[in-house]
Amino acid sequence: MNWGLTVKRSLSVVRSAALIGLTVALLATPAAIAVAAPVAPAGTAQEGTTQVEPTPGEKAAKEFEDASIAIAAAAKAAKDAAVAAKTPAEATAAKDAALKVKADAAKLNTAINAFLDNAGAETHEVRIKALQALERARTAAGVADEAIAIAEPKINPQPDPEPEPEPSLIFVSADEARRGEFIAVGVFCGEGEAGNFHSDAITFDTSTLFREDQAWGIGGNVKSDATPGTHSVTATCGDEKLTTSFKVLADPAVQATPPKADDVRRKTVIRPKGRIETGGGATAGQFV
Repeated sequence: MNWGLTVKRSLSVVRSAALIGLTVALLATPAAIAVAAPVAPAGTAQEGTTQVEPTPGEKAAKEFEDASIAIAAAAKAAKDAAVAAKTPAEATAAKDAALKVKADAAKLNTAINAFLDNAGAETHEVRIKALQALERARTAAGVADEAIAIAEPKINPQPDPEPEPEPSLIFVSADEARRGEFIAVGVFCGEGEAGNFHSDAITFDTSTLFREDQAWGIGGNVKSDATPGTHSVTATCGDEKLTTSFKVLADPAVQATPPKADDVRRKTVIRPKGRIETGGGATAGQFV
């Protein structure tokens, strides 16, 4: 037997069997050698898929949102214009813009409320967005009111009112005095001139009468025969009559000393006081 020839034939058979097996395997799994198809990035629509359209409720909520943002911007612009207005024409334009904002906000509020009344089937997010637009429109209407309040005085500017005159008043240098004792009376007139000083218990000396601006003062002595008790003191400021009072003490009378004009002027001081201190007057008198 020729062993060399036999070995060669055996190796040839083995190689043929191996090639046949590899061919069968490749034919059975073609995907193993196929080129991989490209994968679409995440989030993009694959060929043949359909985009999800927003629902009517979602569209309406978006429209409400956009409209309310525009109204809020218009309200701010109207207020800024009212603040900056220097002429009646500019103020009128700002007011007109604010009035339009209020009208647009009212229409939008009506539309949103009608939508919410029938939004039972809508999602929570849709209803929240609609409510936010509603509140934004209401706030814009408030800003528009502020713009109108700023603009109106500039459309028809009014002159500053005349200051109210200070109230007139009368006072005495002492709440109590003995007969024969010196006493002085002061008057502050908001309007007009002081005069007609009178008291049944005082003898006034007209030579002591003096005036400084709207203040008058006069001195006198308590009458020696004045009865103890309360007595009135009166004067006038123009047509206005002023009244106060003081008390004559029952103590023994003192020697009356005629008052001097310089003494009355030096001792009489009229100082501004607050309303609380004077019981309602803007000015109070004080004798020192």
